[in-house]
Amino acid sequence: MSSTVSGWTLGYTAVGGVLLWSGIKGTSISGSVRDILAGKAPSGNSEPIGTPELSLGQSSSVGTTAPATATSASGTKSQTQWADDFLTAIGAPQTAANVQSIITWINEEGDFAVSGHNNPLNTTQVTSGSTGAFNSTGVQNYGSEAEGIAATVETLLAGGYGDILMLLRSGKGLSSGAATGLSRWSNGAYSSV
Repeated sequence: MSSTVSGWTLGYTAVGGVLLWSGIKGTSISGSVRDILAGKAPSGNSEPIGTPELSLGQSSSVGTTAPATATSASGTKSQTQWADDFLTAIGAPQTAANVQSIITWINEEGDFAVSGHNNPLNTTQVTSGSTGAFNSTGVQNYGSEAEGIAATVETLLAGGYGDILMLLRSGKGLSSGAATGLSRWSNGAYSSV
């Protein structure tokens, strides 16, 4: 029994692989694509990204927020699970400070259950996986959580959010030092989480 794979499927797989590689290795998407097109293995950060061990009772320096157990519009992920998946996609460790920062950021963007579908950070990145705008600002809906995370990662890697990426990849969370990126993300509505 033979099966065929469409070109679109291969294309989406390739794009996802490049996004994942770039996020894990801490390189630019364009740099990874250049390396691949030149016939070289994509270069990256030579240090593997690890997750520091946390002891029971250890807490983040970030303030408390709404409970992290709400489900998304798709009803399949909690805020904590979404934050873990997002942090993995950008090559950041899943420290308590990072997870709490992402949850607080989600809450700054609004109600997790009614944000753009599969888009709790409300990116406006239009992709082949977006299914239309959620609101007049252009916040996109996505067909799957993976597509929403990929679009959010693509937005962050496109530039202007280096402070956010640096702090999250350090494992320190966004409690200080990400004012420029957060202000840009929110169009000036907030500069800290």
